Amino acid sequence: MSKQVTIEENPLPRVLVISPALSFTGNNGCIYGPLFQGWPHDRIAQIHTDAQEPSPELCTRSWRLSLDDVPLDARFRPLLTRLFHSGKSGCTAGQGVVVGGLEHLSFQARAVTKAHLLIRAWMDLVPFRLSRDFWEWVHDFRPEVIFSSTGSIRMIRLTSSLARRRCLPIIADFRDDYPNALYRESLLAAFPRRVLMGQLARMMALSPIITAGSEPLGKLYSKRYGIPSSTFIPPVQHSEIHAGQAPAPVSHSEGIKFVYVGGLHLNRWQQLIEIGTILAKVQTQSKAELVIYAPESHLRQHQAALLAQPCIRVAGALKQDAVFPILRQADVLVHVESFDPQIQRYTWMSVSTKIPQYMAAGRPILAYGPAALASLQHIEETSCGIVVGHRDSAELLAAVRRLQDEPGLRGCLGKKGWQAAQDKHDADRERERFRQLARAIAVSGRAPKPRK
Repeated sequence: MSKQVTIEENPLPRVLVISPALSFTGNNGCIYGPLFQGWPHDRIAQIHTDAQEPSPELCTRSWRLSLDDVPLDARFRPLLTRLFHSGKSGCTAGQGVVVGGLEHLSFQARAVTKAHLLIRAWMDLVPFRLSRDFWEWVHDFRPEVIFSSTGSIRMIRLTSSLARRRCLPIIADFRDDYPNALYRESLLAAFPRRVLMGQLARMMALSPIITAGSEPLGKLYSKRYGIPSSTFIPPVQHSEIHAGQAPAPVSHSEGIKFVYVGGLHLNRWQQLIEIGTILAKVQTQSKAELVIYAPESHLRQHQAALLAQPCIRVAGALKQDAVFPILRQADVLVHVESFDPQIQRYTWMSVSTKIPQYMAAGRPILAYGPAALASLQHIEETSCGIVVGHRDSAELLAAVRRLQDEPGLRGCLGKKGWQAAQDKHDADRERERFRQLARAIAVSGRAPKPRK
């Protein structure tokens, strides 16, 4: 009889995580929390820049870097905050990425936004000043592998410095193609962008593997840097997938309920208004409404425009533990992406964290946005919804009517989504796959061969 290998005989590596503070909440919580859940606390440490500390359930050893570790930035940041505190300087996502929202601003507001982003780009060239205490903390932990969510020039330099100094392999994680969008706001940002791409290439030379948020993204970065990739779409907890198994479609006597749960940023609110307009057109045949749950900060900005549509109801923000009960009460779940080319450059390779949750809820998905985006491709490939991949009101109207009038279709799409969630997005299975990858990297410094 072959001897079964236990975790103690083949322990998890000592991993140093460089990412937003580990938790189970928010987008980053949906991505990284399930992957590192259950990792022994003596074998995980984290470096982060967030105000909050990592969840003690995930990690109890952490080091927070702040502006105090970047003296030049610390000196100028309060001045910049006062100069650009109007809150009307456009819409951004992440470090220096303009993702739309400038076209409706005044000339002065656009100029302020671009100046703000340009200054941030140049300040990103200033590295962390790392203390002796920091290096002693790293030495005491004795990491065997680095997991990095990459990000700004400053964080990429930090990752490379740690890897070189400790002779460690890097698992480089990408959730979207952010380098394609970073520091493009003007010619004056060309030098920071050049430094970004150079530093990223140097870091990737120390990485034997890429973990990616979608299969197209993994293929793109594998080709770009000549190293293998492994796809880890944000998983869903096993208990949430199997709660009630694949539920039957809901039938509401008061009409069909379309539900959207997620952010309104990246101009997603505009596509929701378009869906609300379509629902108003079909009201003469059967009642339908679009119920929107979104973060309070997003609702403060866009609620008035949404409520101008008679078929849209804004239901407020949701706590994490309330998401799945709400999803399961829907007839149809809605996912939207912007058609703005500038925003597409930022989102085209990422799979939204909500897609696996929608699938696990066993409800059909109405997806409205550019067909080439990874999120919509994932819905199409798993046959769990109807994708309207062009800005075509007639096509959107036809899709809404089909989902309204055909309960059998809703049930079929929901069941396919639930099955795909079970097969592809079960956190238990994905966590074990990630652990095997981390073990192989730590032991050999090379990516494991893909299974045939």
